[in-house]
Amino acid sequence: MRGPQGSPCVFPSAVGAGENAPVNAIDRSSQKTILFLGALFLLCGLYLAEKCWRTGTWIVEIKQHAYTGGLAVFIILAMIVFGGGFVFTSLRALTK
Repeated sequence: MRGPQGSPCVFPSAVGAGENAPVNAIDRSSQKTILFLGALFLLCGLYLAEKCWRTGTWIVEIKQHAYTGGLAVFIILAMIVFGGGFVFTSLRALTK
């Protein structure tokens, strides 16, 4: 892929890696941030699930508003699934 005047295109993810950097180069600091936030999201979801399981009441409170029943279960499962997905993909990118 060529840019203006036939020079190789340099994408923002490859800045600092030189002109010959591959297009799919990853920014390790961004992946580490995604890993950290994904792990935090995953742990929050697991904590909420454990707390609701022990009390027997499925209630999630977000910004002074309570969600109960199936919606609370959906919110908790979404946190677990998305957190796990972010952790998995960022670890996969960091190990390449």
